[in-house]
Amino acid sequence: MLAVPLPAGAAPAPCEQAERYSAQSGSQILRLNALGSTGGQARSEVHVGDAKSAMVAQAPISSAAVARVIDAVEDEGSQELSGALQQQAPPTNKRPNRRTTGAADVGPISLGAGTLSTHAQWEAGMACGVTYGEVTRATARLRDAGIGADGDAALVRVPGKVQSESTTELERHGDAAATVASAGLDVGTFELLDGAVKVAVRKAPSLRASMSIKDGGEVRYIPATVEVSGAGFKTERLDTAGDEIEITLHDPKKGTGAEEAGNAAPGLLGALGKTRLLGDGDGASLPGVPELPEIAEPRTETAPVTEPGTKVRISLGDVRQAARGRAIAARAAALSVTITQAASDHRTKPAYGEGVLDFDMGVLEAAAVAPETPGAVSGAEAAGSGGGLPITGPRVDVMALSGVALLIAGTAALIFGMRGRPRP
Repeated sequence: MLAVPLPAGAAPAPCEQAERYSAQSGSQILRLNALGSTGGQARSEVHVGDAKSAMVAQAPISSAAVARVIDAVEDEGSQELSGALQQQAPPTNKRPNRRTTGAADVGPISLGAGTLSTHAQWEAGMACGVTYGEVTRATARLRDAGIGADGDAALVRVPGKVQSESTTELERHGDAAATVASAGLDVGTFELLDGAVKVAVRKAPSLRASMSIKDGGEVRYIPATVEVSGAGFKTERLDTAGDEIEITLHDPKKGTGAEEAGNAAPGLLGALGKTRLLGDGDGASLPGVPELPEIAEPRTETAPVTEPGTKVRISLGDVRQAARGRAIAARAAALSVTITQAASDHRTKPAYGEGVLDFDMGVLEAAAVAPETPGAVSGAEAAGSGGGLPITGPRVDVMALSGVALLIAGTAALIFGMRGRPRP
């Protein structure tokens, strides 16, 4: 008789309307900007280890993550490297997609064995900002990489693991939701000009952009910390955005391995010319993020080499950002490297002009658009959101009704028990 059933709690109602918020991020292990001579440089960028992800609450595909090893293809054998691995939601995915790739060369670029991973999630409550957590994650990892690294004198060699990472998530800031996009690069060391210059990355670079109606927008950029060393010059430490170092490698008596590596540029340019560059339309699709402000690109010019020898310039990139309304966007090239080489004798014009190699490591971007209203919409309140905050404990109305039911049951038991007792 005491087994009185408890009133059943209503199931959470779905969001009546999705809020207008979004975020996107991207990270590239390496971006090759120029390779060859001043008269015949590579005209298009080549991206290595590309990881991108995005979430758009009002889009049919609300979240997506994409990764691929390289956005160029030389022959049929490199299709696996250039093919995009992606995952989309809804429906949400409990596990990420993964793909492994073998070591290969695409033109002058050497790629070690790789692993791609993409994960896209989307819970119903994310549409109106009452369910929080990570939404997307994309990573591209290589065991090693290089440019012209298959010969005796490599221009660039990354001997260890290197990884790019891109994420988006929805965070709770008090009684409001905040969109967050993050990008980062994980790399240990890399070598230039057959080991003549060594760069050790002591602290990895990262970029984070967040936006909420309550707290506004914020960009957090942590520049890389690197130590540059080699024979014939003092070890230098770069740890602030904008820091740079220029090294001249030249031995007029014996010559250097750096010069020999620089002389390989025409052959590498010819190999690069055989590759076909791929765009975002080649199987790598993300939902479009509206309302993002444009970020002005810096003007870059390669200064002519006026002295014989090989010059290496290494710089830490600064973050560029823009904000408009409820949106904020940021971009940074963590490490920029330019190698130029002139003829050893200026009286004789070299057959290919000055040798040039220009690339960036850790090209990071992040952007976020805040929800249009602080907190949840009316449909979320119907789900018991408590003014925009997700309910984590028992519902008060269910506890109150349960207490009344138990009180009635106890009173009835007391009355029937007193009737059954014998009178003195």
